[in-house]
Amino acid sequence: MRTSLALLLALLLISAASANELPGPWQTTASSNAADVAFATDGDPLTAWRSEAPQTEGDYLQVDLGADRVVREVRLETGLRYPSDFPRSVGVSVRSDDGEFTQVASTENLHRQELRLRFNPVIARQVRVELIGSSGYHWAVSNVRIFGAENAEALNTTDAVVIAADASPMVRMAAEDLREYLSRATGSYLSLVTDAEAARYSGTKYAIGRNALTEGKLGDLDGLVDEAILLRADGDTIIIAGNTPRADGYATWRLLHHLGVRWYTPGDPGEYVPSLDGVDLAGLNVVHEPSVQLRQLSSIRFDQLEQDMRWTLRNCLSHVTEATVHYFEERTGVSWTPALVDWPYGSYPHSFQRMIPKSDLEKYPDLQPMIDGQRRIYADSRDNFCTSSPHAVDLTVAKVLEWFRANPQSRSYSICPQDAARWCECERCQALDEPLVMENFSRQDMRNVTDRFFTYINAVAERVTAEFPDRYITTISYANWHQPPRFDIHPHVIVDVCQYGCSSHAVNDRSCEINGEMYARMLGWRERVTMLGIYDYVLLNNAQPRTPHPYGRSVPEEIKWLVDDLGIVSWRSESAGWPGEWSPAPYWLALQMAWDAGQDPEALLAEFMANYYGPAEGAREYWQILEDRVHVDGVHYGSYNNRPSVEMFTPETIAALDAALTRAEEQAPDGSVYVQRVAKLRESLEFVKRYPMEQE
Repeated sequence: MRTSLALLLALLLISAASANELPGPWQTTASSNAADVAFATDGDPLTAWRSEAPQTEGDYLQVDLGADRVVREVRLETGLRYPSDFPRSVGVSVRSDDGEFTQVASTENLHRQELRLRFNPVIARQVRVELIGSSGYHWAVSNVRIFGAENAEALNTTDAVVIAADASPMVRMAAEDLREYLSRATGSYLSLVTDAEAARYSGTKYAIGRNALTEGKLGDLDGLVDEAILLRADGDTIIIAGNTPRADGYATWRLLHHLGVRWYTPGDPGEYVPSLDGVDLAGLNVVHEPSVQLRQLSSIRFDQLEQDMRWTLRNCLSHVTEATVHYFEERTGVSWTPALVDWPYGSYPHSFQRMIPKSDLEKYPDLQPMIDGQRRIYADSRDNFCTSSPHAVDLTVAKVLEWFRANPQSRSYSICPQDAARWCECERCQALDEPLVMENFSRQDMRNVTDRFFTYINAVAERVTAEFPDRYITTISYANWHQPPRFDIHPHVIVDVCQYGCSSHAVNDRSCEINGEMYARMLGWRERVTMLGIYDYVLLNNAQPRTPHPYGRSVPEEIKWLVDDLGIVSWRSESAGWPGEWSPAPYWLALQMAWDAGQDPEALLAEFMANYYGPAEGAREYWQILEDRVHVDGVHYGSYNNRPSVEMFTPETIAALDAALTRAEEQAPDGSVYVQRVAKLRESLEFVKRYPMEQE
């Protein structure tokens, strides 16, 4: 049983071998429990070396690599046997054949079962992990992994990544990525230094953000949006900068993208790092503003938060949920600088009752919504306050102004009605409504309240921008306020139009009759709104994200249309399924197009399939079968499917998918990352086979 479980875990833990992990066997010693020390390097998550006593400063675990190597990273994995016995405070010291031990990295107060310590590449034969603090817990190591190069000549002493001494944590994180991935791609391991140290390096200096090497050279960013970036070759310096610390990061990650590095999905298995024979950036000159100013996915996993958040940053996502942002900042110290949109109530979009709470309704009875002929304080989470009350605009404006005065960095304020909302039925409110009853996305007859809601929003925006002319009000069009109003929207109101219809076809795909209504609605909103956005559910996949969703063509094509034809400023996807699990391509493609809609969607999709599945051509065939069901056979597939679709997954289609995956499994080399990627497709297909289906 133990052997089979270990084999299963080994399969699940396959990661990208291109990370330049140094191979064993090594000679390992420790300050205690020498009998079990070999367990620290045997690669088995079920075995571990464990200290004989609680953690004490000076305790160590040491590895001898047998000869001088280039070392740049040490990973410690606690494993499964002693999951709580991770080292609380630890340092890494190294020694070459003819040197003394020198500490190269340290960290304290750890609360994680895998620890990664990265540092400037050094020549080392012996690597010592030493406790720099004490704890009442023992400490255990199931696996020590060391990364670098076997050839000591791979150390690059001429080129360097350069940042200011006081660079922000965001810039430092991006700089560490540039050092890491450029070193791996070229096999030449360069250092990260401050601008005061840059003169020691005679080769290329990759200067990130504002520092001595970029001073006076960033004028082309003046007047551009906060997230604009500049990439420019300037003699032996590569200028890498943006208008904010996060944009400095975007510039860094886009430079790596320019060099062919990809983060298709979160974590090591989702990386693609090319092998480069040197780097030629002569003539590099890029000034770019993102095609969509606000770019959001909501599928971030708290149990893998740092990994997922790094993936979003590397792909230039501009926003996630506020709770996720705060947790990420607490864990990493990296501040998520406010983007175009900042949400004062922590959750977007439904915020009416948090903005105007029950206490306000008690104080001002005319704010209470009239429901079934009676004014009432909120009965449940669906009730909206009376937006035509004389106090509605006054109170809202007061709270928005208070927010902006207290938060000068904030660019916008979100005002959105409750979900599944009940609206006030007083004569004053209903007099503002368009005289028609409409069907909303759940196909229930509902009164059209668009005009009343945006009458209120326009009044708020007019008064707020009198004091803060550069700020915005953000909201959505949704349910029974998703039809365009009969009047123009204030130019400082951002409206995200919620997308209902067929998810497998783009809104602008005129062959899809189901999306005809949404297409017309978007054109109608374009006539009324200066700051237009979309709030889609295409990647939601509802209760069953394991079901394969062939949106590799429709998602990027739709975003290109939204940018090129409608000029959207905001793209949000209420998503699930977690990027990289079962339908990875649409997530990555969406972020690429939202950043730069000038790219060719078909070329991006072809690149993804070639790089992500490599020699497993059957995996590409698998997705082509599903895409053909949509674009050739005309199958319509919605976001709110609770089960796999009978129409999509016919017995013939399942048999063809099964055969394609069998070929992919045979084509994926043993031990390669492609095995894990194909295994996810198999998991998805087996789910379809076993789960009850429903008719579209």
